[in-house]
Amino acid sequence: MIKKIFILVALTIILLVFFAVIEVFFTRSNTEVIFTINRGDRLPEIAKNLKQEGVINSPYAFSLYIISSNNRKNLQAGSYLFYPGINIPEIAEKIVSGDVQTKRLTFIEGWDLNDIAQYLENEGIGTKEEFYNLAGKPPYIENGEVNLGYSSSIDIDYIENGTLEGFLFPDTYHFPIDVNMKDVILAMLSNFQEKVLPIIDNEDVFKIITKASMIEKEVYLEEDKKLISGIIDKRINMGMPLQIDATVIYLTQKRTTTVTTEEKKIDFPYNTYLYLGLPKGPISNPSMLSIKATIESQDSDYLYYLSKPTGETVFSRTLEEHNIAKNKYLR
Repeated sequence: MIKKIFILVALTIILLVFFAVIEVFFTRSNTEVIFTINRGDRLPEIAKNLKQEGVINSPYAFSLYIISSNNRKNLQAGSYLFYPGINIPEIAEKIVSGDVQTKRLTFIEGWDLNDIAQYLENEGIGTKEEFYNLAGKPPYIENGEVNLGYSSSIDIDYIENGTLEGFLFPDTYHFPIDVNMKDVILAMLSNFQEKVLPIIDNEDVFKIITKASMIEKEVYLEEDKKLISGIIDKRINMGMPLQIDATVIYLTQKRTTTVTTEEKKIDFPYNTYLYLGLPKGPISNPSMLSIKATIESQDSDYLYYLSKPTGETVFSRTLEEHNIAKNKYLR
């Protein structure tokens, strides 16, 4: 009798082990799921949620595998992509190694707040209005009237015009798959503070970024940027309007490199045809190259410049030389 019981128990154990092995190693998910483990989630809760999401069949098999592999304390929070065909060891390896699913976002040098807002909306992060409520809204034309936008709800002490324009550092970022709008903005601000603030005098941050944001829109080459930085300084010292088209395009948002005579007359404090000195604030989010060029301005005899259709910059010393260059290259 005892022998029969022993055999029955042994067979039961063998069957349980057999089915456990089948469940752990050979049963595979038939669904694709982005699964999130929150900080503080314990093994039973994780196993239960995996079952509910259809990633595994047995929460007990999953828990047994985690415990037997001595990984109970190594489960990492985050969002994970589990694809069809994945089994429990592969699921466990992802969670233990922290192989989280991330969202890659690339912000282009010279983009302004409108560009960033549209990009984030396209990426499904949130709406443009959500972005503007956090970062501020740049000036815009509404019903034929100029509206100067509104301020950011994020307060930064060196920002003088209310919006985060110029201070959202262009770069490639990797975020959790469920990242929200505010976290994206804070990451870009943090990147700016880490990379830019150490190389400039804190008292001149706003002025430098405003100037760099115009240079970013004007030319591409480092040496050209430094020369234009020097020309901007010279014009300001002479009391001469900067007359930079990009400051008008910032308002009109037209996809063009030129502005009309009428557009140059639009009255708003970013218009460097009507207002002397730098505009009210940055008109784009400049690259490190433009920021360094602003700091390392190069003096020259030049007072004028233009960009040829090829992108090459032509510098002139006098208005007469400049007009000859315009007739030669732009007409």
